[in-house]
Amino acid sequence: MYNLRKEPFSTKGSYMAISYLDKNEFKRFNEEEGLYLRSLHTFSKASTIFRIDFLKDGVILDYTYEMTPTELTIITAEGEIKMCYPSKDELQIKGKGIDIQFHAVEYNLIDHLHKVKDGSVEFNSFENGLKINARAVIGVCDISFDWDGWFCTNIKIFSKLDDNAEFEMTLTEYDSTFVLPDSELDYDSCKAVVDEEFSAYLARYTQGVIDEEALAGIEKAAYINWSSVVSVGGHITRPGMLMSKNWMNKIWAWDHCFNAMILMYDDPDFAWDQMMVVFDNQHVDGSLPDVISDGYISRTYYKLPIHGYVLKQMMAIRNIDSYLEEIYEPLIKWTNWWLNHRHDDNTGLCYYFHNNESGWDNGSVFNDGGDVITPELNAFIILQLESLSEIALRLGKEEEAAVWMEKMTQHKAAFDKYHLFDNEILPVRIEGMTPQLSHLHLCHLNPSFLETNCQKQHKI
Repeated sequence: MYNLRKEPFSTKGSYMAISYLDKNEFKRFNEEEGLYLRSLHTFSKASTIFRIDFLKDGVILDYTYEMTPTELTIITAEGEIKMCYPSKDELQIKGKGIDIQFHAVEYNLIDHLHKVKDGSVEFNSFENGLKINARAVIGVCDISFDWDGWFCTNIKIFSKLDDNAEFEMTLTEYDSTFVLPDSELDYDSCKAVVDEEFSAYLARYTQGVIDEEALAGIEKAAYINWSSVVSVGGHITRPGMLMSKNWMNKIWAWDHCFNAMILMYDDPDFAWDQMMVVFDNQHVDGSLPDVISDGYISRTYYKLPIHGYVLKQMMAIRNIDSYLEEIYEPLIKWTNWWLNHRHDDNTGLCYYFHNNESGWDNGSVFNDGGDVITPELNAFIILQLESLSEIALRLGKEEEAAVWMEKMTQHKAAFDKYHLFDNEILPVRIEGMTPQLSHLHLCHLNPSFLETNCQKQHKI
């Protein structure tokens, strides 16, 4: 049911994930095909920390695997290994009959590996900006590496079975000084902790569902949502849902809206965190970053102003008046950024500089390049102005509400003047630039249809 090429093995709050990298599918990777422990911290472009192999008497074994939301089981002819995350920073592993080996991915930087006085192992990954402590609970945790006088190469951390042909070990991610805990739970106790956490999360979505196929689909969807969350750190100012812990492993300034909107049905506080985590990184000029992660922020592009439209949907799902004061001023600044910096005085409409700003990176409306005035951008501007008016009313700011409604009326008039949602083609050049007014031959791009149709689509 679970495929490590598509669904990484991780847990809520963690920046660690285990993925199978297939070079036929993911040509960007230079590493050998195989199973990898990866870091979702983005201090650099690196994400792979270790290639994971399974050994018998030093020989790498072929394997299959089974995965549930809380456990990854590696199966070989010689034995098996199980893994779980007892906490967001820990990976717990136990094996019977075979050993595990973590072979560090080399970036030709100052990686370092050594044993510390408590008997555990410290791996310092300079490229990934993190440290990992590895230690044995049963059996032995051992290491090997080559030293060139400055840093380590060919780094390996591996288990050694005890007299009962078993081992247990723990990997802990940290960023400063590791202190060995006074006591540690065994693997089965650790797994029981994460089982309980995920079961409680899943239960909110399965009440009253008895169909086995539906339950399996709900479990997978719940796992993807649950495991895509990372904890607070750096630019991630609130618990944040990454788009994925595989390849889209950041938060983009429009995808976060869809997460917020759907989460509002069952988890309003967490939904609001998803809406606000990007606004927490708003620039003083009012713009929102294109994308954020804990150690990375990009303002090279922007994203479309979908936030007002999504807030309208969230207000329709449930009463969120208690949240609105927090977003009102940031939403004003974001709206004014578009009206001040991406507004064409000739047409009264707004435009994109580049494909990446539209959310439709390979959109055909950009075949002749930017800058481009498009129907959906201006529909979202209209909805955002209307949303500001509604929020102002809910906050008791009647005069401001009237101002936003007047701005909406003006923008809608410009939108209607250029027939952005019918079949007429009226290309308009912006003075000093090269863009054309873009028309999509789809009547449903007018704002009233957008709002009505979305309400139908998202009823669950």
